[in-house]
Amino acid sequence: MKFADKVRYLREQKGLTQEELAKLSNISQAAVTHYEKGIRKPSTNTMIQLAKVLSVDPQELTDDERSVV
Repeated sequence: MKFADKVRYLREQKGLTQEELAKLSNISQAAVTHYEKGIRKPSTNTMIQLAKVLSVDPQELTDDERSVV
């Protein structure tokens, strides 16, 4: 599963909107949209914050071979 799909899947599993995930992660909603569409990837610090909010290990988000399902 690709990073973009993992972020979207985990966000939806937690019942969060893109806006809520952005606010909890201290990033813009546009950034979340770009991550979920695969347009860009976050910095290491942002990746760690996203993983924390989504309750997963950062490695689970970055490793395409690891599934979060």
